[in-house]
Amino acid sequence: MLAVILALATAITWGANPLIARKAMLKADVMTANFYGIIAGLVVVTAFSFFSGELALLPTVPQDQVLTFVAVGISTIVLGRTFYYQSIIRIGAGPSIAISSASILVAPAIAFFYLNEVINLKMAVGIVMVFAGIFFIARRDD
Repeated sequence: MLAVILALATAITWGANPLIARKAMLKADVMTANFYGIIAGLVVVTAFSFFSGELALLPTVPQDQVLTFVAVGISTIVLGRTFYYQSIIRIGAGPSIAISSASILVAPAIAFFYLNEVINLKMAVGIVMVFAGIFFIARRDD
C-alpha cells in the first residue's frame, strides 16, 4: 500500500510541476528553470542525505553504480526536463503532460528487452490505451 501511495504522490508532484513552471517560464528561459531547479534539488537532497546519515555512504557506492546514476541524472534531470520545459513553452502544460506520458510506453519495452520482465494483459491494455490517448492529444488540432 505504501508503494501505491508513493507512486500516486509522484504522479501528483510530477503532474503539478509543469503547471507551476509554465507561469514562471513566461518570464524566464528553460536553462534558467533547469539551473534553479537543479540547485534547489541538490540542496534538498544533500540536507536529507546528511540528516538521514546516508551522505556518509556515498564513498562506498561502487563506481559502476555511480556511472549509472550519473547517466540517469543526465538523461532525466538535464535532457528530459529541458525537452519537457521546451514542449511546455511551445504547446502548453496540458498537452505536454499528456504526451510526455509516453514514457509509460518506453519503460515496459525496455523492461521487456533489457530486464526480461513480462508484460501481462493488463499492462498491454494500459499501454494501448495510453498510446491511443497520446495519439488523439497530439492530433488535437486536426
